Amino acid sequence: MKISMDRVIRAMSIALDLSQISSEYDSPVIENVSNVDYTSHKFKHHSIRTTYLALEIANFIKLNEEQKKQLYIASLLHDIGAANYLTKSHSSNSFIKKHCEIGAEITKSFPIFNNISSIILNHHENFDGSGAMGLSGNSIQIESQIIRICDLIEILYNETIPAFKQRNSIISWIQKK
Repeated sequence: MKISMDRVIRAMSIALDLSQISSEYDSPVIENVSNVDYTSHKFKHHSIRTTYLALEIANFIKLNEEQKKQLYIASLLHDIGAANYLTKSHSSNSFIKKHCEIGAEITKSFPIFNNISSIILNHHENFDGSGAMGLSGNSIQIESQIIRICDLIEILYNETIPAFKQRNSIISWIQKK
């Protein structure tokens, strides 16, 4: 599959437009997944918030600078494959797998992003093996594991409720996982 820089820019543009629409009009761009009400969630800046969380974890667990750099780029681009593959249900396994594969293909096409394609491919993997690609445990790159948990936390976060009021419920959810 040959992918041009133009296609990447268009994919990013579509993703940004959709996030803007979602945040301004409260219209569901992507429907409910895992009991999260996407109609009330603001997708604007989702990747930025996911990246912030990922880098905080990276610093806490003392990843090296190269890993942090790759994590930073992969976190920002983790949903780039979704911009070209929108369906009615973000929760379907086929959507999740497909947007990971497309994101990996897009990034693999550019030498500057080549090192992050596997991180993006596996960013929906669960440690127990129940993820999109069926990987488990330490066969999942640490960067993909970090993006996975940060992506989920960011989706759980509700912008309309003060952060201090959500802290305990998010911590409780993490402890169950």
